[in-house]
Amino acid sequence: MATANSISAMAAKPAFYKPRAFMISDILNEPDDEMSLVRFLLYSNQFDVRGLCASTSISLENETHPKALERIIRAYGRVVDNLNCHVGPNCQFPSADKLLALVSSGPKVYGRKFLSEPLSDGAGRLIQSLEESEEPLMHGFGEFLAATWVGINAEDNGISDMTKVQDDWLTPNIRVGPLGAEYPLIKFGMEGDSPSFMGLISNGLSNPEKPEWGGWGGRYNRITWAHDLSSEYGVSPDTVVASSGKPYMSVQSTVWRWRDASQDDFAARMQWTLHQDFSAAAHPPLVDVNGSVGPETLHIVVPPKASITLDASQTVDLDHPGDVGQLEFEWFFYLEPGFPQATGEKKLAEYIGLEPLSPPSGTNGRLFRNEAGFGNVVLGPKVSVTNLVPEERDLRSREWHIILQVQTKKGAYPITRYKRVVLKSE
Repeated sequence: MATANSISAMAAKPAFYKPRAFMISDILNEPDDEMSLVRFLLYSNQFDVRGLCASTSISLENETHPKALERIIRAYGRVVDNLNCHVGPNCQFPSADKLLALVSSGPKVYGRKFLSEPLSDGAGRLIQSLEESEEPLMHGFGEFLAATWVGINAEDNGISDMTKVQDDWLTPNIRVGPLGAEYPLIKFGMEGDSPSFMGLISNGLSNPEKPEWGGWGGRYNRITWAHDLSSEYGVSPDTVVASSGKPYMSVQSTVWRWRDASQDDFAARMQWTLHQDFSAAAHPPLVDVNGSVGPETLHIVVPPKASITLDASQTVDLDHPGDVGQLEFEWFFYLEPGFPQATGEKKLAEYIGLEPLSPPSGTNGRLFRNEAGFGNVVLGPKVSVTNLVPEERDLRSREWHIILQVQTKKGAYPITRYKRVVLKSE
């Protein structure tokens, strides 16, 4: 079971914003829809779920399968008590009964044919969900289909490691326990729909209101700066440092560069479903940078030629309270969100200095590249940041994104959390 210190740390964990989510799925069209639902349920404590609707699609024109949604939710119901033993009181998982009450079906016709049909139960619930809150509405990510589908599965000219999106890895690591048993074998590709919600997971990396910042679900920029199209986003490329040491740019890399972290996190959560023993599983760290605790972005203004210290030494390891020695800290620039004109980390380093202040023993505090393809990585919980931005106005107005990645060492599946630090020159 959880130690007293772990329980105290979880209880003190600040509540995070849960985005409203209404999931629409053409489930049973292909196995990947069932896969995505299993993952969604394992992260359902991250969302304010308002509906789960079975729909038609271009490949499933005349039928819907709400019973398939219910079957997987019932499997989730067999493990939800176990899941709730591994999270704090501010982020409990919803009951299966609550989710079952949200299941509906859209019209059993495809496209504009629905206009001649009575309003379906699913459509009525969706309209009600849209109207009942004054919170801003988010894009549905439907226009990102091609990029996200191939991004999560992409080999991308042999650059990405496909190990963790193949059945040989998924069977022993994901298809375990009652809920994992509902995760089918791959037919065409793994989980093409999952990036539509992976960017909403509160891990400290992504911001649901800023798709251009990037995260586990990919990175997307506005397709036009026309005022009336301000919410239209499309795919954007990232440049990764390949294992060969050479740079490689693609739109798919904005998803697969995070594959190790997102798949290990998925597998770690599936382990939570197997038992209620807190000590037998790994849990995400609670990241603290300069007193800013949790997933929220830290914004800092740094005067010209000034230096500041970013200190993550107060980060909490729930599995080893009071000891950060079992955590790995990596700091790196995420170039594209704030400075797309730069040619790479080497160019960016001319403007912002990043130096290790507490390098791990036996290292110089630097890493050429990490598993996500970021170069010039700095190691350790403390770093120094120096503003070397020249006087040009167009540079001074830019934002400079530094990502802290904190990873656990416990168990077979390292769990990764982040802190995004956005710097501006005064």
